[in-house]
Amino acid sequence: LKHGLGLSYGDLFVLAGTMSIQDMGGPYLGFCGGRIDHVDNSQTRPLGPTPEQEKFAECEVDGDCQEPLGQNTLGLIYVNPEGPMGVPDPQGAADTIRDVFGRMDMDDRENVALIGGGHTFGKAHGASTNSPGEKPSGCPMNPWAGATGADAVTSGFEGPWTAQPTSWDNAYFKNLIDYEWESWMGPGGHYQWRVKGGKGPKAPVAYPADSGEKQDIMMLTTDVALITDPSYRKYVEEFAKDEKAFADAFAAVWYKLVNRDMGPVTRCVGPDVAPAQDFQFPLPDPPAKMADFGAVSKKLTALMDKKKDGEFVRLAMQSANTYRCTDYLGGNNGARIRFSPGKDWSSNAGLDKTLALLEPLKKEFGEGLSWADLIVLAGNVAMERLGAPALPFCAGRTDAPDGKGWKPLEYGNADLPTSVDQMTDLYLRRGLTAKEFVALSFASYPSSDSLSKTLSTDGDLLAQALRYDPDLRIFTDYYVAAGDEKFGSDFASAWTKLMNSDRFAGPLGNLCMLSP
Repeated sequence: LKHGLGLSYGDLFVLAGTMSIQDMGGPYLGFCGGRIDHVDNSQTRPLGPTPEQEKFAECEVDGDCQEPLGQNTLGLIYVNPEGPMGVPDPQGAADTIRDVFGRMDMDDRENVALIGGGHTFGKAHGASTNSPGEKPSGCPMNPWAGATGADAVTSGFEGPWTAQPTSWDNAYFKNLIDYEWESWMGPGGHYQWRVKGGKGPKAPVAYPADSGEKQDIMMLTTDVALITDPSYRKYVEEFAKDEKAFADAFAAVWYKLVNRDMGPVTRCVGPDVAPAQDFQFPLPDPPAKMADFGAVSKKLTALMDKKKDGEFVRLAMQSANTYRCTDYLGGNNGARIRFSPGKDWSSNAGLDKTLALLEPLKKEFGEGLSWADLIVLAGNVAMERLGAPALPFCAGRTDAPDGKGWKPLEYGNADLPTSVDQMTDLYLRRGLTAKEFVALSFASYPSSDSLSKTLSTDGDLLAQALRYDPDLRIFTDYYVAAGDEKFGSDFASAWTKLMNSDRFAGPLGNLCMLSP
């Protein structure tokens, strides 16, 4: 089914899951194509358990891992289905679900719809305590070759959630409400839940499929949590009564789950892309008539004759530095630095005063000049005054109505880095190379001579990074030897890349790189 380079594995996996839901009668909102396959696992290693995860996001108590990790238990995707720390405590599980799924920006209703939709289908495999086999890291040619068939082991829990596990319905919620559930130690050696008295619905066994045999349905602690927690329970009751409400909610939250790392809708391709969703933080279209940016530049120059150029460089940099290449969030477009939470971050202290200096220009040029374009253009003009070569300017950014699009970006942005390791982690997540990061240091050291002086003193954290990090030191020495012209021209390229990183035109294109 892998149709060459025109279909990535990422798109194939999501499309297969989405079409499977539809094939079993489930709802369908759309498909956003355009995922890009990585050549290795370098971007997932920080999720742990790995040395990289321990360096940047140490988990002091496995089972109670905190942000920025997405999961609370290393090696699991979300939460422990057995209950917190393996204890079958439904309310504790509810609290854990709310915490962990909240890290994915899910609310209570979305959590109930997502869990219910996922558990409407299929079963958990854990009819045996036998090993499922070796992991791919230990046996890459024949992984997971252990217990199979009727003794299949994956999660270690055993059983389906509904009597018709290959058909879409709202029986999952009805089963939760209509029966009394008790915990017990399942055949796979994990706590799970069964109908008290053993008179609940039965489902066909998965293997052998044509045997006519039946098995009891079951629930996990994280399922029973949904009828224990009062907020979750009201949505269970809603979906048990209204299957259409459930279908609509699940279609929306499934689309959100599988596309949250795709960025804005402008990166999606394909005939079935859904309208822009709230989680994609859509922006308005650019104005039909834009400002005269030459006139704006002259006004900015006059303003900077009276103020420090560095204020405007910092504003543009702090806005652009929020860009994250792992999920395509952040960046200059939207000018969300004007709103909470971004304007309140300690790393952005004082930038409200810089924005206030620009406000008269914004009012003068009106709707044809967005805040986002003004912030970038001000940074360009300021850097040119500090000695940078002419910097290209690509207009057409628009302004967000609020700062919600920066809510997921607190980690790595709210506070300035405090170690060289943190600094290098940040430039990688911005999609920059080591060479580009060093070239951007021109904003702090605008000559080869000033860059050279950083190598003889520890100075600030940036100076320490340039001096001691081996990947950065190579290019620091390179620009010291190459001279001002090369240092400046490479700065211009790196600066322009960073300022335009979020100007998407499909999964790989950039509006600022398209031919006129």
